[in-house]
Amino acid sequence: MFSAPQPEAPVFAPIPGHAPMETREALAPLPLEAVQGNQALKNANAKPLPPLPLNGTPGKTAVEQVAQTPGLPGGRPAPFLYRAGAWLFDVIIFALFATVIGTGNVAENGGPGGGVSLAGVLKLLALLVFSLLYYVLLESSATQGTLGKKACGLVVTDMQGRRISLGRATGRFFARLLCWPLTLGIGYVIAAFTKQRQGLHDMVAGCLVRRGAPESAGLPTGEMKKERTPAILIILGLGVTAAACMVGYTYFISHSEVSLPASEPSVTAAPASAPGATPAPVAAPPAGTNSAAIPNTGTGTGAGMPMPPATGATVWKKGLPMADVQALAARGDVQAQMELAFACAAGRGVPKSLTTAAEWMRKAADTGDGFAQYHMGYAYRMGEGVPKDDAEAARWYRKAAEQGVALAQVDLACAYFAGEGVAKDDAASVMWMRKAAEQNNREALDSLGSAYQYGVGVTKDLEEAVKWYRKAAALNYPLGLFHLGACYEDGQGVTRDLAEALKWYILTDANGDQGIIDARNELEGRMSLEDRAEAVRRAKEEAERLEKK
Repeated sequence: MFSAPQPEAPVFAPIPGHAPMETREALAPLPLEAVQGNQALKNANAKPLPPLPLNGTPGKTAVEQVAQTPGLPGGRPAPFLYRAGAWLFDVIIFALFATVIGTGNVAENGGPGGGVSLAGVLKLLALLVFSLLYYVLLESSATQGTLGKKACGLVVTDMQGRRISLGRATGRFFARLLCWPLTLGIGYVIAAFTKQRQGLHDMVAGCLVRRGAPESAGLPTGEMKKERTPAILIILGLGVTAAACMVGYTYFISHSEVSLPASEPSVTAAPASAPGATPAPVAAPPAGTNSAAIPNTGTGTGAGMPMPPATGATVWKKGLPMADVQALAARGDVQAQMELAFACAAGRGVPKSLTTAAEWMRKAADTGDGFAQYHMGYAYRMGEGVPKDDAEAARWYRKAAEQGVALAQVDLACAYFAGEGVAKDDAASVMWMRKAAEQNNREALDSLGSAYQYGVGVTKDLEEAVKWYRKAAALNYPLGLFHLGACYEDGQGVTRDLAEALKWYILTDANGDQGIIDARNELEGRMSLEDRAEAVRRAKEEAERLEKK
């Protein structure tokens, strides 16, 4: 008679509170040498048993995986200083990107109103999109972290140590709004004190930041368990972002300045009068238009102004050594004489001397060169390198003006209007200003508008004034833009239209002119938000039209 075989007893007795461990399960992670004396194992298989996977990961023993599991020895939460270092690394990357797209000046020529331009808003949105893609794609990728985290040996996981999904990474990104600006950064700082070193955004998104290599932080991509996407965080983040964009757009509509392409250097005009006042119809040359008779620019073109063709002069080739310029000037080359005059005024390659500069400019002017004659007139008017003499200035201005130099025609018109060096003659002033306006000189176009608006030297004609102001505005001349706006505000020569008036004020580059600034602010204070928004819309369209010209 044979008794029924008894089941083999477990090698390890059950521990209270734990399920019994079978022999095969208990001995799997142990080397074969440690169990050579176990007869049951010898009978079952003469070869060592393959290690059993933990949580379904093949090829790793339980001991190996326990050592590498995040949250246990070998996968500790990232210290706060490590996270701070990673953050600083990422900030440098964002700074480089911001430098490339140019977000340093968000105002984008916002002007005295301190408004934000559309270009600045778009650049900020580009930075936001870059941040979103940078964090979400990298933290949900195989690297499990941004470049800064990778440099510091950190990975982002869920609470079970697994690689996070794209949805969870997106939720974690938008949860940062709870850390900044809603909590003024406190949501980040608490990571130094929480048990798992979690920031507020980590807690909300159910994530951990740990030290360790990405491949040891979780399961392979194909074997990841499906996790619920924190949709509420994504919806909340998108909602907050949309609300912020709406607030920013509303602020932009009500306060923004429209940036215009600078087709010519800005002209600092004489202070403008407020609407309703009586400004001088023909202003003196604005300060900054010609900073000196022989400007210190080093370009040989004169105070940022384009040099008209020199009469009777050879074609000038720039880039010659100063010794060659001096040799050509000594032989009577007009362009070389003018270039040497500019160099002497600036101290560029030769000793600085306004007197010497005036002498070389006079040599060029004596040959009949209109542009050199204009500079001699300005030198006498300002007393630079020569004694100040308004009559001599007017004489040289006339020589250049008769040769068709528009700048000289404008200055001669101003001399007739002010009675400087010549007898005051408003009709002669308008005549020379009209000659310059026929060459599309912006200051002359605006001054003719003033003459017709106030009847100085011509019969008063408001519609004719608006015509000339509009021509100056079409060339983006600041005073022309402002004066056209004032006509619309007061209904002079046009139908009164406050939105149209504000449109032209917005387009005006005030350049510190308090009269223009006050006029715009006073008008905005009398308009509704809807009317101001309409003015901005019109200004944007006009700016685009000017840019295409």
